Amino acid sequence: MAAMDPVAIQSSSAAESAKGAEAHAGVPLPELKADPPGTVIPRSCTLSVMAGHVSVELLVATTTDMPALLLSGPLFGFDGSAAPYAERQFPELAIRVDGASSVPDDRFEAFFGGRNITNFLIQADLDPWIITHDPPVTAAHPAHPQVLKGLILMGAIEPVGEDFRAKWTARRILRIPLKNVPQQRVELDYTARPAAAVMTAEQLDTAARERRYCLSPRELAKLRRPGAGTTWLSIQELAIATGIDDTAPAAVSLTVQPTAARGNLAPTVFACGPHGKSVAKQGRVTREAVDVDDSGSVHVLIVALAAGPPAAVR
Repeated sequence: MAAMDPVAIQSSSAAESAKGAEAHAGVPLPELKADPPGTVIPRSCTLSVMAGHVSVELLVATTTDMPALLLSGPLFGFDGSAAPYAERQFPELAIRVDGASSVPDDRFEAFFGGRNITNFLIQADLDPWIITHDPPVTAAHPAHPQVLKGLILMGAIEPVGEDFRAKWTARRILRIPLKNVPQQRVELDYTARPAAAVMTAEQLDTAARERRYCLSPRELAKLRRPGAGTTWLSIQELAIATGIDDTAPAAVSLTVQPTAARGNLAPTVFACGPHGKSVAKQGRVTREAVDVDDSGSVHVLIVALAAGPPAAVR
C-alpha cells in the first residue's frame, strides 16, 4: 500500500463523509520512535478495539543497553470551535512493559508562529492544555508579569478582562524507558478517537475507502437495504499506529468487539488482510491477520445501521 499519514487520512475521511452529513475528524495516536533511533525493532503486534478503547501490544527487540521509546503526540491548538475530542494529549494513556506499569518521562512542547515558547509557559506557570478548553481562557499567576507581557507582545496570549486567552499550539512528549533485555512486550492502552459520520451506503463507497479497507463490492452490497428507501449508516474510521521508526511489525493481528448497533444488529468490521485480502465480518473480529500501510498503521472501518439522516448542519 502507498504511504499515508494517519492524521491526513482521518481528516480526508471526514471530508469524504461530510457533504451535508454529520462528521468529525479522528485523532490517532502517533507512531513510536526509538531512542536512540534504530535501537528498538518491532517484531509482532496484537491490536484490540473493545468498548471504545484501543490496546496495542508490541513484541520488540532491543539493541542497546538503555533502550527507550518516544511518543510525540499530535500538535494541536484551539481552532475557534468546540473540538469533538478536547483531550488530544491522550491523558488516559496507560503504558505497560512486560505487564508492569511504566511511568514515562512526561513533558510538552508549545509553539506560536513557529517559535518554541515552552519555557515561557513554564516560567509563567501556565497550563499548556488550556487549549483543550472552550473557550481557552485562564487566569495567570500575578508573580510573573514580565513573562506574561512577553507572551502578549508576541501574540501567544491575549487579555480577556482579567484573564488570558491561549493562542498557542502544543503537543505531549513521552519517553518510555525499556528494560535491558533482548526482547520484551510494550502495551499502550487508550481511548479510541475515530473519525465518525452518518451517511448513505452510496456515500460510503468511495475509491479511497475501497483501497484503505479492502472493501469488496459483494460486502458493500450487503449494507444496502433494497426496497427500504435510503439506507443510513453510522461509520467509524480508525488509524492505529503499530510501527517504530517507520518500520512495521512482521505480523499484526486484530480483534474488534463493536458496540451493539441499532435494532441489536451487529456492526460490520472492515480491514485489509495480508496481500490485499478483504476482512469483512459482522460482529466480533478475533485475531485476524491484517496488513499495515507503509507508515505502519492499520486501518479499521466499523459500519452500523443509523436511526436516520444526520442532523442539519447549522
